[in-house]
Amino acid sequence: YDCDLAGYAGRLNSDGTVDPGFAADRLGNIAIFDVALQTDGKAVGVGSSSESGASRLTVFRLNPDGSLDVGFGGSGIVHVGDPAGPSHHGQSLVLDPDGRVVVAGLRGEQLMVVRFLANGSVDAAFGANGVFLGPTLQSGGSPSRLVRTATGYRVAAHIPSSGTNG
Repeated sequence: YDCDLAGYAGRLNSDGTVDPGFAADRLGNIAIFDVALQTDGKAVGVGSSSESGASRLTVFRLNPDGSLDVGFGGSGIVHVGDPAGPSHHGQSLVLDPDGRVVVAGLRGEQLMVVRFLANGSVDAAFGANGVFLGPTLQSGGSPSRLVRTATGYRVAAHIPSSGTNG
């Protein structure tokens, strides 16, 4: 396409044509990294958005018709991180059967996992007030995949190798 796809969400029919019944709201300056479909047809996405020069982890939920779900965080979009603090990036998400949303990303260069309730508020029962902070990754490292298991969550982080052993 010869257009700006920043913050673009669309739906394709099985033949590859654009579904005109899905009129997604523009998502502004959100760089989207992962999306999952809930059983009710709503789509949840995670990525990052920029505010005052800092990146903020951003989670959004769309209704089946593409409109933002205002039942999620009050506007359909939830941001994590203070624009005056370290950058926050969201890269992977999983959906729990009860509607909770779990995302993995970075806070600065530190691994971060955040769990949200179905309404978009941070789940204070998870980690320390809804947030797990893990190890600091080497420069360029990032979480690459978050999966849900029967007993919790697993996250795989890419840590670039260094030194003489490669």
